[in-house]
Amino acid sequence: MLLVLGVILLGAAAPVGAARTATFTADDTGTFPNTLKHDPKAKLLTVDLAGLPKDAGIFRAELVLNPLSLHGQAPLEPTTVYPEGQPDRKLKFVAPLFRGLDAREAVEAAVNAGQPLRLTAETTVAGVKRLEVSYLTGKPRTADIPRVTNLVVYHRKGQSMVTFAEPKIEAFPDFATGRDVEQFRAEFLKQHAGVTFRIWRGPEQITARTIAKARLVGECGPLTAWN
Repeated sequence: MLLVLGVILLGAAAPVGAARTATFTADDTGTFPNTLKHDPKAKLLTVDLAGLPKDAGIFRAELVLNPLSLHGQAPLEPTTVYPEGQPDRKLKFVAPLFRGLDAREAVEAAVNAGQPLRLTAETTVAGVKRLEVSYLTGKPRTADIPRVTNLVVYHRKGQSMVTFAEPKIEAFPDFATGRDVEQFRAEFLKQHAGVTFRIWRGPEQITARTIAKARLVGECGPLTAWN
């Protein structure tokens, strides 16, 4: 298996060739803001998918859950989410991060029917954070994405370590203290909301043509140094 690259995404839907990842959120963030609605009394989760292009070839859809806080109380019942009226099609957790549920089939069915995604959310850890949909489209990319450099992958005692140098989106000032670094990073994240690195693993070199065969195995924000 070939361990592949960290790709920087400028915003939630920056293109990689003809591949994109869009996010659907309940707030004003994400690619499609205010498209995720949750009715806790009815235990109904609705996502408006109208923003997806008609030619979207969906190869990944993950319902990302909120993490349980350190002082939060874990639910006694296991996480149970399924397409409305289909309790036998319970969504499964996505390995290896186990931070969300595999919603690809449900999203594809909703898109094909021209309807919003409607899920019954009986039990979750701490609610739903967002829906991520990765897809291919025939529309050519409109901008170049800064790429990482010095990518190195090495294996040690059953772990695969990935190191790389981030592209310099902004010039760094002279840092005198650790606080200077944290202040710069906080301002950077405000100015470049949604920028992230994602690590995909696949059986061959990852391009827009082959990314559908790959699996998302890791993610980190900029200027985090170590994860």
